[in-house]
Amino acid sequence: MRLAQDIAGGKIITLPSEKDLENPETMEILTECFAGKEGFPPRDIIKMLRLIENMSVGAGLPEAMHGAGSPAAQKIMIARRSGIDRKMELAKIIAGIHKDKYFEDIIGKDETAHWDEVKKKIKEKKVQIY
Repeated sequence: MRLAQDIAGGKIITLPSEKDLENPETMEILTECFAGKEGFPPRDIIKMLRLIENMSVGAGLPEAMHGAGSPAAQKIMIARRSGIDRKMELAKIIAGIHKDKYFEDIIGKDETAHWDEVKKKIKEKKVQIY
């Protein structure tokens, strides 16, 4: 988590809200501000930054930031045992960059239909959000 936070830098602190991203008046400037390497849409970059933010705050922060051993030893063990490629794919699924191929099997409908239904219920105040 420390490495992810270091790479993200101040962008985590300045992440726009979903309302800002959907607002036509602010969307263009935010897209420009969060542009990265070609082939990586700004919206996907923001999703990954939001994931890093959510994974590194709250009660889990001390455990997430605690290191053990030298950085070189940690890198070797991560490379050997972590299944980093699979974890990178899961992070993209969690952030909404890639679709979850099992979502429809588990929920019974595709992701877009499911979340559109949830948003509708929230707007109609049929679901309480805390």
